[in-house]
Amino acid sequence: MAEGSAKQKRRPWWVSALLAIAAYVGLRYLAPMYQPHNPTLAGLLAAGPTIAPVVTMFLLLLAAKQLYDHEPEKKDEDRTDQPPAA
Repeated sequence: MAEGSAKQKRRPWWVSALLAIAAYVGLRYLAPMYQPHNPTLAGLLAAGPTIAPVVTMFLLLLAAKQLYDHEPEKKDEDRTDQPPAA
């Protein structure tokens, strides 16, 4: 096993924020402009503007989670609630 494979690679938080913007623009404005011949696909694309805020909110919440998950943990030496060592 490779040495770096033990750690799982994660996307930065801003990738989810950019995906949220792209999803909102795509579902809200671009999807209704596309006119497919398939009636099922046409129905799904017609629902795009309705579900755009929900998808965007999910991706923004994911971005916030990723932002706070990447905070470095404080070491015991850096904690302020312990008295200084003598």
